Amino acid sequence: FGEAQGQIEEVPVRVATHITVMAYLLPPIVKEFRKRFPRAELSILSRTREEILCMVQHAEVDLGITSLSTVPSDLDYTVFFRSRRVLILPKKHALAKRKTITLEDLSECPLILPPRQSNTRVIIDAKFKEQGLSYRTAMEVMGREGTKAYVAMGVGASIVNDYVLSKADRQQLVIKDVSHLFG
Repeated sequence: FGEAQGQIEEVPVRVATHITVMAYLLPPIVKEFRKRFPRAELSILSRTREEILCMVQHAEVDLGITSLSTVPSDLDYTVFFRSRRVLILPKKHALAKRKTITLEDLSECPLILPPRQSNTRVIIDAKFKEQGLSYRTAMEVMGREGTKAYVAMGVGASIVNDYVLSKADRQQLVIKDVSHLFG
């Protein structure tokens, strides 16, 4: 690592990832990077999954951070983080006291969902389709902070990655692991 340290100080490091990763996962990593390499030039770009893959394949960035169900053969892919998908509910929601949540349960309550092109939404849509079920959309919201706010207001329930939940969120919302449904 010592030899690499001198090289990093001289070469720009370019990363492409999603806004959610930038907001929730990267801050402590960037802090440590800055501590170790204070003179390094670090660029982090917010892009879609398709843009991230294209940028990595064309060497426009040094590193792309995204989730993939299928890894292109021309890329090296390493899992650096795993999270659980959780259902977040307002405290007085009908599902709040249930020990286990089913897709049938979710089909009966309005859902606050990310846009259709998001990985989470693609997975949700596929799981409901596999089971021949439909769901009700209360809202489509871009951004996890907005989603959490609307859930807390009682507009509906949502499925998010657990890493987006703060200590305050965990006190304000009911959180149920639904990894068994959505991976």
